[in-house]
Amino acid sequence: MKNSEIEAAVFTIIQSYGKVLEKTAKRPYGTAESILPYSKKVIKNAIKVALTLEEKEDMRRQLKSGYIALANFIPDQEAESAEEVSREIFSFLEMEEDRKKDFLQARFKSGLLGDYEIAVKITSKIAVEQKRLQEEIEVFLENMERDPSRSVKED
Repeated sequence: MKNSEIEAAVFTIIQSYGKVLEKTAKRPYGTAESILPYSKKVIKNAIKVALTLEEKEDMRRQLKSGYIALANFIPDQEAESAEEVSREIFSFLEMEEDRKKDFLQARFKSGLLGDYEIAVKITSKIAVEQKRLQEEIEVFLENMERDPSRSVKED
């Protein structure tokens, strides 16, 4: 593959991923992995290649943010659970104060308060993954600066 073909492929992958990020930016808990246009691995490698080519600091920051944002894409089943809890939380926040108490009591009696534990676990998992991805991309950038001739390795 020629360099120009590689650059075009990388650009296509990142552009497709960017469109998904725009559509999902306001989701509070997590987004189903299945809506990604490519696998996380392919997107990560495309971002790494783009970082080796990009010189503008603003673009490099955006690429790095996109890399870290991959943590927000979680298994579909977890995303579905998080979406349900999210809808319930927002409806709860809009309730009249007297209805909130009744709602919570009913949830407690039925044992469904555990749903909120699921949401907390998912958001915690995302936060841990964001930190891991941030460290991963920073190590990649440090290694690249030390030795610019290093090739991009697959994860």
